[in-house]
Amino acid sequence: MGLPDQPLKAIFPIVSVSEEREHRYSFLGTGFFISADGTFLTARHVFENPNVADKGIYNALMLHGGLARHSISGVRFSEQFDVALGHVEDAQDIQPLKLATENAPMNYDI
Repeated sequence: MGLPDQPLKAIFPIVSVSEEREHRYSFLGTGFFISADGTFLTARHVFENPNVADKGIYNALMLHGGLARHSISGVRFSEQFDVALGHVEDAQDIQPLKLATENAPMNYDI
C-alpha cells in the first residue's frame, strides 16, 4: 500500500518556536514529505493557528536519529482546499511518501 518502512523519516511535527521563552515549542500539526528535496504537504489550517504568537517562525522537528529542528520555507496555500505545500530546509535522510493517482479504497483500515 506504499506505507513508509520508517515513518519518522516521512512524517514530522510542525511547530512554532518562541525565541523569547527559552525555545518553547507550540505543536501546530504534522506534515509529510512528497519528494527527497524536502518538499512536504500539510493542511492549510496548520499555518493559520490563532494561538501562534509569531507566525513567521515555523519549524519541522526531525525525530529520527535524534531531535533536530529545521526551518520551513516557501509555504503555499490552496485557496479552495485545506492543503498547504512547503519546503523543509536542509532535510536529510528522509523518506517521501508516494501520492496515489487513484481514489483510496473504501472500508479498509489504513
